[in-house]
Amino acid sequence: MGSPSNPQDGQPFPVPYLCTEVSDRLIQQILDAFNREGLTAEQARQLLGRVKHLLDAGADPETGAWKALHYAAFQGHAGVARQLLAKGARVDARAPNQQTALMLAARNGHEKVAEALLAAGADPELKDPEGEVAATIAESYHQTDRAAKLRARMHSH
Repeated sequence: MGSPSNPQDGQPFPVPYLCTEVSDRLIQQILDAFNREGLTAEQARQLLGRVKHLLDAGADPETGAWKALHYAAFQGHAGVARQLLAKGARVDARAPNQQTALMLAARNGHEKVAEALLAAGADPELKDPEGEVAATIAESYHQTDRAAKLRARMHSH
């Protein structure tokens, strides 16, 4: 399969374009497709391989208002989150709703993602516009085990 072509002139898109605009959309499409059915081990391996390929090709994990790390955290993709962090994704970057990736992972009970974010230096004491921290967000979405672990982490922080 060759590189996507520009519909206006049929020429391949330049690599910088593919590494930002297309890769951000593609990462999201990959995550969405895999989330509809759940990931098999082979699909997870393929997902991680594709994300690694895009990042190694120069995809910027910081492109867009909703960062790739926000999507990975919200949807529970710990391996993708670790890859994005290794390539420079800011662990405490704010989404348009002013929540961090840790808050999004806590909301949905994605413990492995939360652990990866905390290991990378995520601040569990940051607050969203309502004054909520990741632990209280987890509680409000009935993620009590995750909330307790986040609270313990806050006290050791």
